Formats: sequence, structure tokens, C-alpha cells
Amino acid sequence: MLHSFSHILTSANINYLLKGLLLTLQFSIINILLSFILGLILAIARNYGSKIIKSLVIIYVEIFRNTPLLLWLLFARFALTRAFGIQPYTAVIAMFVCFFASILCEQIRSGINSIPVGQFEAAQSQGFTFVQTLRYIIIPQAVKMLIPQLLSTLITIIKDTSYLSTIAIADFMYQARAVMANYITVQDKIACYAIIVLVYFIVNFLLSCLVRYLSSDKRKKNKKYKLKQALN
Repeated sequence: MLHSFSHILTSANINYLLKGLLLTLQFSIINILLSFILGLILAIARNYGSKIIKSLVIIYVEIFRNTPLLLWLLFARFALTRAFGIQPYTAVIAMFVCFFASILCEQIRSGINSIPVGQFEAAQSQGFTFVQTLRYIIIPQAVKMLIPQLLSTLITIIKDTSYLSTIAIADFMYQARAVMANYITVQDKIACYAIIVLVYFIVNFLLSCLVRYLSSDKRKKNKKYKLKQALN
């Protein structure tokens, strides 16, 4: 087995895999940022929009949350690219964003709803408009609370980028499968799978540790805040 690792992890193969990993991380970061922006818009629309807008957002969220991501990626790759003449990479990013924005919409909405209503009233008494209250007071607090959840969603996106290999986009999984195709023995195949698992594990484990740290830090701050309020 060690011999399999030694002749699989050549400099050429490592560089090839790193290119795929770089694309995976780049794709994931772009997606979490764009998904957050769209999710924020959807959350505000669902909370404060008209009945029609709220209904449309609910339909949007429920459709994406109750259907598989792979189905939408195949639709983007083989339908959107032909219908609108856009590049596969762009079409897939757009579909990833639409899918994960539906998840972040509910997370952001719960964060906004956790802010005490009194802060709206206090801001209004100071002359803030509704938009200014959201922009300067409510949303910054909600985002700060949601950082662990956003990182957790980023972990999910990184894992789900493995679907890209099924539609011929050169992410880490696609590159790894191409490397694996050059080896035929069972030991070599197992070694390739072990390398894939190890890389995904290291990246996501480090992010998970960061999530746990931020979550525990948030709990400590909440306890201190509650203790301070009780003492006052």
C-alpha cells in the first residue's frame, strides 16, 4: 500500500490534483458569497415584502430545498448552456447559488428575527429610515451571529462540488478520477480513494474546527451578556 502511495503521489499528479483543489475552493468561496447576497435579498423580501413577494419567495425556497442539487446541476449543464449559450462553468455557478441561497435565506431570516424588535423602535426614534435600520443595525448583528452557520454551509458546498465531476468540470474530484484512471491494481485504486478522502477531510475538518471555535466563543459571549444583564 505504501508503495502505491509513493508512485501515485508524483510531482505531476500532485500538481494536477492541486489545480483541481484550487478550482474547488475558488468555486466554493464564490458560491458562498453570491449565495449569501441572494439569500439576504430573499430573507428581507420574505420578512418585509408584500404578500405576493412573500409567496413567491416561499415557493422558490420550497422548490429548491425539496429537490436534489444534482438534478439542477444537470439542468444547468445540458439545458441552460444550450438555451442561453452561456459557459457550463457560469451556468453551474448560477445554479449552485440559486440552490444554496434557498438554504441561507432561512438561516438569515432566523438571524434577523432573533434581533429584538425594540432595536427597530430605538432606531426609528433616532431618525433612521427602515432601510438604514436594516443596513446599519439589524443586518450587521444578524450576520455576526450567522458566521458559524455560513462556514457550515461552505463545508457543505465544498463536499457538493464533487458533483461537478459528473458534468465534466475539472474540480478536485474530476482531477482525482482522471489520475485514478491511470492505475489498474486494487491497491492503487484504494490508495487513490484514500488520498481523495484525506484531502476532503483535512479541508473540511479545519473548517469544522473553526465553526466549533466560533460557536463556543459565541456561547461564552452570550453567557457573559446575560450575566451582565442580570447583575444590572
